[in-house]
Amino acid sequence: MAKVKELVGRHIYLIVTVILLCMTCLIASIPGIASKIIAVVFFACSVYVGVKLVYRKWSPEVVFHMFMDGYVIFRLPGLLYHKDTFFAFFEARHGIQDWSRADIVMRKGQLLGSEVKWGPVQVVAHDDNYRCANPVPIIDRETNTIMVIFILLVPGTRCCDFIGKKFDQKINIVKSTDWGETWSREDITDCVLGSSDASFYASGPGHGIQLKSGRLVVPGKFNLKPEASQKASRLNTCDHSMIIYSDDHAETWTRGGHVPYHEDGYLRAIHTCEATILELQENQLCMNSRTLHPEHPRAQAFSYDGGLKFEPPQLPGNLVEQAYNECGYVNPARGGAPGCQGSLLGFPAPRITSSTQQMAPLIETHQTWALFSNPATRYLRFKMGIRLSKDGCQNWSKPWTIWRMASGYSDMAFISNPQEAGEEQEGQVQKAPSRESHELKFGILFESGLFFSGRLYPLLCLMQRK
Repeated sequence: MAKVKELVGRHIYLIVTVILLCMTCLIASIPGIASKIIAVVFFACSVYVGVKLVYRKWSPEVVFHMFMDGYVIFRLPGLLYHKDTFFAFFEARHGIQDWSRADIVMRKGQLLGSEVKWGPVQVVAHDDNYRCANPVPIIDRETNTIMVIFILLVPGTRCCDFIGKKFDQKINIVKSTDWGETWSREDITDCVLGSSDASFYASGPGHGIQLKSGRLVVPGKFNLKPEASQKASRLNTCDHSMIIYSDDHAETWTRGGHVPYHEDGYLRAIHTCEATILELQENQLCMNSRTLHPEHPRAQAFSYDGGLKFEPPQLPGNLVEQAYNECGYVNPARGGAPGCQGSLLGFPAPRITSSTQQMAPLIETHQTWALFSNPATRYLRFKMGIRLSKDGCQNWSKPWTIWRMASGYSDMAFISNPQEAGEEQEGQVQKAPSRESHELKFGILFESGLFFSGRLYPLLCLMQRK
């Protein structure tokens, strides 16, 4: 039924586009200025409908939209999928600025075939004195508990107010054991920061993961005070991607390893920022980070002990950042907000069959493959793209562009049909597809829109790719 609706919708758009173009030509042939003005209007309408036809190809669904439920915009998506249900989290802002007052909200969506039936917007976290920001959802599959870690900041506070000095912030976690119907809340600020040398901590954005060992891992970043950093970057501070983790089902949290200071071949500091993470093998992690230098693409760092220590960062050149200056072009906006967040997702490699026999050595060596999503352009936040790595995040494919218009932050989750997979994959935050399957089936939740470089309309695309 969904395919029939899609086919009918595309034909309607096509017919309307043709009619508008015909009327444009007819009216333009009539003498007079008024007819020419009307013809321009009809032509603009035909272009608009034509664009709608082109971008109807992927049928993204708007999960949150501007001014929904009294909020102005929704930013920083976090997506989970568990037992035929999507959990879509966002930072819901009362203004368009990053420092506007905000809550953490969620919508649950039940997957019915190729469609999702969404429930109402639920407020997961609200505070009268702080703004709630940077939600990172995670599932403990051993206890069936859904959690969201987020930070609390004073409304109206900008980056220049806290970078390089101790800042008034809190770190909280909310938990739900009843499928997101009710939530309990705890303060974990002392566990994460305590008397550390960090001046500021930010979780995610994106999702967290549960390792095969059961450890819960939440990626993020912190800023070191000037006296603790080897070399400061902008605003007299040093950014480091890092993790926090829990080995006791989120009863307590501990600050884990961080990406160490490192320089590229030109002695330029590699400053890692917002991070996403996956487990390649047991206790082998890959951290993928936004960078803060116009000459750098994204950065990757590996850990071989479950996140207690990370190796120096690498710079995979084909994982571009927004306005990455490989072509001699620098977007002036990067001076204030370099790059963009991305999402990393691991999934089991396909099983070895007659069709995959030629990849048998690769599959046996790398049993976890990876997807990465971000705006795949060097200039502005456009062209949401997804890349594939089959060799432990060492090499990446060219981007599969799923949305050519304005795009921003994103998060991905795998879809697993119990009838197809047969069993749940342990140790994964997302339920991964069975290795018997020949298709990748996943959802991506991303920001889109023509206002503020894709910050208005979070969309959900259900992707199925052979």
